[in-house]
Amino acid sequence: MENKFRIDEVLSRSFEIYFRNLGPLLLIGLAAYLPIQLIQYALAADMTGEMSGFAWLVWGFSIVIGVVLSYVMQGAVVFGVYQNLNGRPFQIGRCVSVAVGRLWVILGVSIVASLLIGIGLMLLIIPGIIIALVLWVAVPAAVVERRGVGDSLGRSRELTDGSRLRIFGLLVIIGIISGALTFGVSMIMGLMMSASGESSLGFILVSALTSALVGLLQSVVTAVGYYYLRMDVEGLDVSEIVAVFD
Repeated sequence: MENKFRIDEVLSRSFEIYFRNLGPLLLIGLAAYLPIQLIQYALAADMTGEMSGFAWLVWGFSIVIGVVLSYVMQGAVVFGVYQNLNGRPFQIGRCVSVAVGRLWVILGVSIVASLLIGIGLMLLIIPGIIIALVLWVAVPAAVVERRGVGDSLGRSRELTDGSRLRIFGLLVIIGIISGALTFGVSMIMGLMMSASGESSLGFILVSALTSALVGLLQSVVTAVGYYYLRMDVEGLDVSEIVAVFD
C-alpha cells in the first residue's frame, strides 16, 4: 500500500489550510499569546526597583494562564483542521469549545510528554529527539479520539511507528521555516517601529503576533500529519475521522 504520509503532501496541505483560514486562526492564536504579553508588559512598566511579592505572583500566574491558553489553541486548531479537511468552515466557537472540553487531557498529555522528552534530552540528546518523534501526535489523538493521557501517548507511538524518519525531516523543515518567519517578522517590524518611534508596546504586539503565526503553523502541521498517519495505519477517510465530533 502506498504510504500517504509524505513530507511534501503534509506541507502542501498544511499551508493550504493555514493560509485559507489565516483570519480565524490568528484570532485564536492572538487570544492565546497576547494576554500574557500584555500582563508582563504592564508589570515591567510599573516595576520600580525590585518586584514585590504580589508582582511575582501575578507574573507567575500570567505564565500559567499563557500555558493553558496555548494548549487550548492547540486543541482548537486540531479540530478546525479536521473541519476543513472535511470541507466544513472553520468555526471558532466550536473549535474552542471542543478544546476546552478536552483541556485536562491535553494538559496531562503535554506535561507527561515534555517530562519524558526532557529526561531523554539529558541522556545525550538523541533519546529525547526519539521520544519527541514517538509522541508527536499525542495531542491530536487526545482531541480527535477522546483518549486518556496514557492511551493518547500509546496511540502516538502506534501511529508514528515506521514514519519517524520522515517526521524528523518534516520537523526540521518546519523548524527552519518557523525560525525564518520569526526572524523576518521581528526584523521588519523592529525597523519600522524604530523609524516611527513607536513605544515598546508595539514590540509586545509584534512578539504576540509572531508567536501566534509560528505556533499556529506548527499546530496545523501536527494535525495534518496526524491525519495522514491515520490514513496509513487504518486507511480511514477524513470524513470517518471527523465524524467522531458529530
